[in-house]
Amino acid sequence: MRPLPCVALVFFPALAVSAVDYVWWEGESPKAQSGELKDAHVFNSPHPKLSGGKSLGGTGKAGTFVEYAIDAPREGDYFFYARKFWHHGPFRYRWNGEGDWVTIDHKPLLDAVTLREHCINWVPCGKVRLKKGPNVVRLEAVEPYGPFVFDCFVVASVQISPNGTLKPGEKFNRADPGTWPFEPDVDEFKPDALNLRALNEKVAGENGYLAVDRNGDFVDGKGRPVRIWAVNTGVQNDFDLDGVRQHAKALAKRGVNMVRHHGHLQPGPDEPITKVNEQQIDAVHKLVAAMKDEGIYTTFSPFWATAKGGAGWGIPGHGGGELFTLLFWDETLQSAYKGWVKALLTRPNPYEKNRTPLAKDPAFAVFQIQNEDSLFFWTTGGFVKDEKLKRLTAKYHGWRQANGLPGTPPLNFRFWELGNPNQDHKDTMRFFAETMRAWNRETERFLREECGCKAVVNAGNWRTADQVRLLDLERYAYDVNAVIGVNRYVNGGRGGESHVNPREGHKAGYLISEGDFFQDVSVLLQPERLATCAKQVAGRAYIISESTWVPPMGYQAEGPFLVAVHSALNGLDAYYWFATGQIAYDTTIGKWQFACPPLLGGFPAAAVLFRKGLVQRGKPVVHEERALDDLWNLRPPVIAEEGGYDANRDSQISPQSAIKGGVDPLAYLAGPVEVVYGGDPAKSTTADLQALIDKGAKQVTSVTKEVVFDYGRGLCTVNAPAAQGACGFLAKAGPIALKDLAIESKMDYGAILAVALDERPLRESRKILVQVTARARPHGWRQSEASYQADKRTWQGFRIDSKGDAPWNVANTEATLTLAGPASRTVTRLDENLYPTADKVEAKPGGGGIVITPPANAMYLLVESGRR
Repeated sequence: MRPLPCVALVFFPALAVSAVDYVWWEGESPKAQSGELKDAHVFNSPHPKLSGGKSLGGTGKAGTFVEYAIDAPREGDYFFYARKFWHHGPFRYRWNGEGDWVTIDHKPLLDAVTLREHCINWVPCGKVRLKKGPNVVRLEAVEPYGPFVFDCFVVASVQISPNGTLKPGEKFNRADPGTWPFEPDVDEFKPDALNLRALNEKVAGENGYLAVDRNGDFVDGKGRPVRIWAVNTGVQNDFDLDGVRQHAKALAKRGVNMVRHHGHLQPGPDEPITKVNEQQIDAVHKLVAAMKDEGIYTTFSPFWATAKGGAGWGIPGHGGGELFTLLFWDETLQSAYKGWVKALLTRPNPYEKNRTPLAKDPAFAVFQIQNEDSLFFWTTGGFVKDEKLKRLTAKYHGWRQANGLPGTPPLNFRFWELGNPNQDHKDTMRFFAETMRAWNRETERFLREECGCKAVVNAGNWRTADQVRLLDLERYAYDVNAVIGVNRYVNGGRGGESHVNPREGHKAGYLISEGDFFQDVSVLLQPERLATCAKQVAGRAYIISESTWVPPMGYQAEGPFLVAVHSALNGLDAYYWFATGQIAYDTTIGKWQFACPPLLGGFPAAAVLFRKGLVQRGKPVVHEERALDDLWNLRPPVIAEEGGYDANRDSQISPQSAIKGGVDPLAYLAGPVEVVYGGDPAKSTTADLQALIDKGAKQVTSVTKEVVFDYGRGLCTVNAPAAQGACGFLAKAGPIALKDLAIESKMDYGAILAVALDERPLRESRKILVQVTARARPHGWRQSEASYQADKRTWQGFRIDSKGDAPWNVANTEATLTLAGPASRTVTRLDENLYPTADKVEAKPGGGGIVITPPANAMYLLVESGRR
């Protein structure tokens, strides 16, 4: 190949930046190198997907090095990126022999390209200062032994999104039949874009701390409602402050006003328990400061019991390993946890302009005590053994004595027997509930009194081993704090085997691979899988702190539409999409992902609908009051979040309940479902659900009449004055007539949503965003129908024959939209970053308004009055 040690300054107008100075050079063209490094090596070189067809690499050792000489077009700061062999091969670098060495270890992967059996990825290496003209960079391996492989490098005057072998400004421009290539430009955040940043406060917390009012809704310090459209992010772990600020701008632009950092404050297992994870404290400080400036609040989760505790931590009976259940009852871990949290909350934040500690910063809004642990889950049986079981049993016996219960029976957490529970089951479950509740109460006291932190508190977000009999006990334990939470994902099918790797089963939990099997069924056909089907505790806020439509399922375009509509209808307070490690979009498919075209692309209109309250909140269709004795006796509720109507189970419902028999779980689609703990079962009520649920037609109409969920045809429509649209199998549905919007589409599947940005009825609105989202796959993705074996069953689904590569290919927009109102309205196609384009949009008078035929690549249309 022809050596390319440097590249002259080039300007590409395709970039969403005024100009970019950059230098690109090939890894296999060094100035100097260790002798073990070659351009033909076992780590897939040569290969056609490498820049120039080759990379430089081999098995290195600490001190293995390579040097490159480049010419910079000007003096100044540059962003430095390397395309290297996956997470393997951490290295350090230094420019021009000056300053400290910079180590690059587990940086985020900005893209992913599979070679033969390995991946090659771009990673960010930080900001560097270069002089005009010649510069030399030296890179050295830091591991004693392992891969040391580089394909190419680039330094650029602005932050870019490197992608495969593309140089800045280049695009793949490749699409499979019936699709268009989704390749957003780098966003410079110019003022001519449609930007939802104005929905947020100027600075998060400028109106005081978030609180929960008597109705269970978030309000700001002035008592005004705050509706939360949120995401989980890890950008703060790997990017510098500039990168996190760019990320914040990208999120705020699309309607986000809360982020969640799920972290681990505990030290490593070989460190003293009194230490704290300094990297995590730095990441949280960075995140809060950057997000705050864009009006985005932060939720923080400091502990997950999957983390490993050390044998030297001094926890009696714990020889090391995972920490399930211990936080609820072990004093040693509880004391250490308080120390970790206090260190986080009380130190000055070095990234915030006033160095405000998090405990005093209203932008630090929600504190989640712990993530995904419970005494009511199966992990209790696996981890509470031997000495730990003896210790917990002693606490149980003390609890029995304090509550006047005779005897010293063993703990009974044989969850599989709860279909017919005995008194030992009942007493054990009550002890678990009161133990967890006491810890949750104590944690909030500690936050308030010892840390001075006013953030609202959420105790947890987990499920139980028996969702019918135990979930209310779990939520009762949370009810001592202001926020109830749950993590609930939408997979491609009903079973836990909706995605299977037939060769290495564990990989399906974090990776999508060729040869995997998966199910792909829309939630619109199986509504019980909808994450927003939630029984809310009256007077408490309700958040879904982790959720997404989990790949490899393809029916994702429905996600933002359904979440926004049903969260608004049911009064859910926050939905946190999971998860991203990128500033904006992912370049290809990943397992736990929302930064893809059908999901992140569906944010703007959905966020407007939800945050502006364009869909009416319904009155409760089910109000259940549960006596504590019914909880202690493990009586089933009248309606459960999982585990639907069962005549045998429902005969065991409290005899005092005014609701006789169980309530159909389709009620969750009709309006809010709420519960009161410690209430009077005789005061339980339901709406006339027969008038709302038509099981013959497989259709549910909301109590507000604005939402219809047709699970027979796979279609959901919203028909509110300022928000109208449909999602699902649009072509099969035929013409869809709403108040002010008519839809005719040849799209097999998609979501079309029109929202009035000025909150007027659509026919009167002067500014409307029309959003179209559809299925998206990487270019070259191939799947075939298949049956597969898993969990002793045969499943019907699909096989991944090819994962494909960048770019995303989005199914073409094929629709005719008739919008009531002035026929003189103008229609502009906005690009993927919401900037106006010069693309022609066919629009003509008709149907009592304007008839619009969007182009095939239309994701966003801006419809305006009084503008020419």
